[in-house]
Amino acid sequence: MNSSIKTENSFWRQAWNECKKSVAMHRKLMVVAFMTIMVCGIFPSDIDSYRDETPLLSTSSWLADATSKPIENVHSLLEEGVHWVENRGRFISTAAQVLIPLVLNDKVGLAQMLYSGLATTVTTHFLKRVKNDVHIGQTRLGERPNGGHHNMPSGHSSMAGSALGFIWRRYGAWHLMYLLPILMATMATRVFLSAHTISAVLAGAFLGVVVTYVMTSPRKVSVGM
Repeated sequence: MNSSIKTENSFWRQAWNECKKSVAMHRKLMVVAFMTIMVCGIFPSDIDSYRDETPLLSTSSWLADATSKPIENVHSLLEEGVHWVENRGRFISTAAQVLIPLVLNDKVGLAQMLYSGLATTVTTHFLKRVKNDVHIGQTRLGERPNGGHHNMPSGHSSMAGSALGFIWRRYGAWHLMYLLPILMATMATRVFLSAHTISAVLAGAFLGVVVTYVMTSPRKVSVGM
């Protein structure tokens, strides 16, 4: 009984110690990321431009001109894709974030996923509330194109970014082949749905990737002789 408790405590402690070492190694990256997120807030998107013509409609119009297809068909197809990403596709990266360490029995990875995920969530919602009533010129940073609040940064983007940062750092860069398109599609979907400005999804993505990346250590694989 005592040995099992010690084992449980040991991997949580190991995960936390490796997390602290990784954070110490990437202080410069954290500073750059913080500055990038601040720049996204200093140069907010023009809310009125999102309402004059929605990003979904303007993109449909551009694609229709580029492909010589009827705009109604293009808009319908793009709208279906947007809703698929919003309701299903964006969860692929989150599922991978949980399933990969489970399948590999990577207890330290699971612990670091929880640590970094909690840090990302707390930071995202803290900034949402801090920036909600901040005005830059005539723009309130917390105002969404659809009229809602807590625009900056995007929680969907930070969640997708967190999954990317964790899997990339822990299990290798080849996972970016599918994680990066999912992140970009998630960001685009939030803009197309008038749920966030471009600056908000950029801030969310940077936050999620960097916070999780710096709090995660590469997995050590033992090679048998």
